[in-house]
Amino acid sequence: MKSPVGDDAPPDNPYQAPGIPYEPTIEVATKHPWLLPTVFLQTFAVMIGVSLAWVSIESIIFTGALFAPTGLLVTACALRCGNQIGIIYGLSAPLLSLAVFILINYNGWSPHGAYWPVNSILSAYGFLALSIAIPLTLQNPK
Repeated sequence: MKSPVGDDAPPDNPYQAPGIPYEPTIEVATKHPWLLPTVFLQTFAVMIGVSLAWVSIESIIFTGALFAPTGLLVTACALRCGNQIGIIYGLSAPLLSLAVFILINYNGWSPHGAYWPVNSILSAYGFLALSIAIPLTLQNPK
């Protein structure tokens, strides 16, 4: 059955006003008020975590546990506004913690044995995270 309003209206809509074309609107939150602060928080946590790991490798126990919730918080805010870079950035921190945990346990490293490989991985991640965080914060101003 063809709608009397035109091709734009959904079929058989008894509540459609006559003569008004149907225009579905989807509102997407383009910005989330907490995305920028959480990106700063995660970036700060990563920089502190990398610095502490060079001082004492045992600090990754604390910083790894800190990376996961901050990353998931960034991911939640980025999902809310559909920011794909933010989603990737947010998921990178918990995945890094998990990867380092698996790597240490798989290789059976002691703190002394894990010092150089883990610090190299964390340093590379710190540079990558910073290079993603800067454009992410500039792309999503308050």
